[in-house]
Amino acid sequence: MAIRRFDEAAFKAVLKSWLHVSIGTLISRARGLLLRPENEMGSKNKDDLEAAINLDEKLSTRSGGLVVIGLVIELGLALLFPPPGHQSEPGSFHLWIDRWGAVIADSFVALGVIGEIFFARHVRRGEEELRRRSNDAVVAATESAITAQQQSIISLTTAAASNLAAAQATKRAEELRADNLSLQASMRPRRFTFTGWIINPERISSLYEGLKAHAGTVALIQSAPDFETTLFARDIVETLARAGWKSALVTQDQSRISDTSFPEGTWIVPLTEAVDTAAGDLWSALIQVLHEMGMSHDTPTKVAPPTQDAHPLGPVPTFDDITDAIFVRIGLKSSAGFVEMQRRELHRQNEDFDNGLIAHVRAGGKLMASATDGSMVETKIGPNGKLVSADPMKVLSERDDPTLVLGNGIMLRSTPPRNAQ
Repeated sequence: MAIRRFDEAAFKAVLKSWLHVSIGTLISRARGLLLRPENEMGSKNKDDLEAAINLDEKLSTRSGGLVVIGLVIELGLALLFPPPGHQSEPGSFHLWIDRWGAVIADSFVALGVIGEIFFARHVRRGEEELRRRSNDAVVAATESAITAQQQSIISLTTAAASNLAAAQATKRAEELRADNLSLQASMRPRRFTFTGWIINPERISSLYEGLKAHAGTVALIQSAPDFETTLFARDIVETLARAGWKSALVTQDQSRISDTSFPEGTWIVPLTEAVDTAAGDLWSALIQVLHEMGMSHDTPTKVAPPTQDAHPLGPVPTFDDITDAIFVRIGLKSSAGFVEMQRRELHRQNEDFDNGLIAHVRAGGKLMASATDGSMVETKIGPNGKLVSADPMKVLSERDDPTLVLGNGIMLRSTPPRNAQ
C-alpha cells in the first residue's frame, strides 16, 4: 500500500521546520506587538512604520496559509489513513496521526484565523497611522500656506500703508516748502524796480523798455497810509519817470478818494479809453516783475475805464484839469497767501486727526462714527486705507470742508455744510 511507503521521518522533519519558522515567527511578532505600548506606532518614523506594515501583511498572509495547510492536513488524513476503526500497532506513526492529526490540523486553522485577524488589525492600525500622518501633513501644509498668505496680505497692507504715509509726507513737505516760500514773499516789500536774483536779466530790462513806448502818459499813484505801500508807490513813480511817463504821487484830497477805502493789492484804473493800452502794458510789467520776485499771490488788477462817473470799484477819482490819465491805487499787501497757508494747515490738522483714528482702529480699537442717515455705525479700514462703515448698507458722513469767513460776514464754502437741507 502507498501508506507503507510514506516516509515518516521526512514528514516530521518538514513539519517541525515549517512550524518552527512560520509559527515561531508569528508568535514572536504577536508577542512583541502585545507587549509594546499602545501609542508606540505613533512614535515610529515613516520608513519604520511602512516596514512594520509590510511585515504584518506577510504574517497575515502566512496566517491565512496556516488555515489552508490545516484544511489540507485534514483532507490528507481522510485520504491516506484508515478510518477510526482501523487498529494500528502501538507506537506506530499511524497511531500518532490517529491521535494528534486532527488536533494539529485544527490548531493550524485556529492559529491561521487568529493570526490573520490579529495581523490584519495591526496592518489596519498602521495604515490608519500613515493616513493620519498624511492628513496632518496636508493640514500643516494648508495652515502654513494660509499663514504665508496672511503674512503676505499683512506685508502688502503694511507696504500700502507705508507708501500712503510716504506720499502724505512728501505732499506735506511740498506744501510746507510752498508755505515757507509764500511766507518769505509776504514779508518781502513790493518793488517795481526789480530787486533780487534772476536767470534772464535781459527780460526784465525789456519790460522797462516796453514802457517807453508810452512816454508822456500821465500816471497818478495814490497809496494807503502804510510804510510799505508808500515805498512801493514811490518806486512806481520813479520807474515810470525813467521811462518818460508823467508820473506823480497824489493824495486823497487831490483824488477825492479816502486812503482808508482802498482794498488790498494794486489796482490800475485807466480814466479814459485813450490810455487803456498804456494801462494794460503797465499792468503786464507789474505782474511779471512781482512774479520774478516770488509774489504771484499779489497780482495787480486792471479794470476797464469808468463810464458816466460810475465804476464797480466805487467812486471814480476826479482831478482838476486832468482827464487822460492812469490812476494807480496801492493798497496793503494781499493776505491771500496767509489765507491759503491757513487753509492747508487746517487740512493737515484734519489728516493728522484722521491718521490717529485709523491707527486706533488698526490696533484693534473700536470706533463709532456718524453715517449719512444720522445713525452711528462702527468703522473699519477700507481698501484705500481710509475709515469706512463696517455696515455695507451705510456710508460715513464726509467732514465739512474749511469755510472762508470774510470781514463783512460772508462765508465762502467749497461744499455745502453737512447739516444743510
